[in-house]
Amino acid sequence: MRSCLLLYLLISALSVTCQTAAASSLYDTFYRHANSYPDTLTLKHDFAIRPFITDTISVAAIKHLLGADFQIHKKCVPNKFISGQVDTLITIQKNQSFIRLYAVSKSDKVFYEQAEIKDPIPVFKNSIRIGQTKNEIRKCLPELGSTKNIPDMILIVDENDMDYLFLSFEEDKLQKVVFQPYLD
Repeated sequence: MRSCLLLYLLISALSVTCQTAAASSLYDTFYRHANSYPDTLTLKHDFAIRPFITDTISVAAIKHLLGADFQIHKKCVPNKFISGQVDTLITIQKNQSFIRLYAVSKSDKVFYEQAEIKDPIPVFKNSIRIGQTKNEIRKCLPELGSTKNIPDMILIVDENDMDYLFLSFEEDKLQKVVFQPYLD
């Protein structure tokens, strides 16, 4: 009953009105952690749109961002809108972290599909890094300045509620950042 109530409150708070791929992934991500993170702080911030240091979305830019010792995995996926067109999901993984891109086959367009960062690699704007304490994160995100107690889950959404960034803490330290942009 408690997890049903938490789920209802989350859906109401985020005003999720349709089951897009992004909303479904958001739902799955939060639902997996609902019992671990009953309190969630939600912030509206442009940081959720493009959280990474690079302003370019490309395989080369992400390789540069992650540095050496990464692995690349590719998976063909059918395009939802163009019959017979096959696009590619490109996952660039380093240690326990990954950034997944969606590459459209008949153009040069590449989009963020999802990312999960669990290692202290310097990839984020605002100097956010895995392993920082809640007080250090407070300094990186001035919007947290007036927050007395930072919960173990912070959800950052853009102004249109389309791009999501989850910051998960354990024992006062940032353990994981999940980036879930809107991708239709």
